[in-house]
Amino acid sequence: MAFWKPTKQSSTPNPKYTSSNAVDDIASVIWRQGSCTYTAAAVGSWWQVDLQGMYEIQELLITTPREGMSHAYHLFDTTTSNERLRV
Repeated sequence: MAFWKPTKQSSTPNPKYTSSNAVDDIASVIWRQGSCTYTAAAVGSWWQVDLQGMYEIQELLITTPREGMSHAYHLFDTTTSNERLRV
């Protein structure tokens, strides 16, 4: 549902790891292959996707890297909204 939809994130410390990597349909968990995304390590960092429609979300799959940054993905919240993403 989210593949190739518009995305944003609070920061992009490295241009190789943009927000769109999270919805690129590449399920690699190898950090150095470049299909991951990350934000600066700061309180309140966020990532979002515009699904471009209303959906009943029954499951959310978050994949974390097996090496490199895997320690950074242990605390997160999810929020839904019916507002459009402003890119």
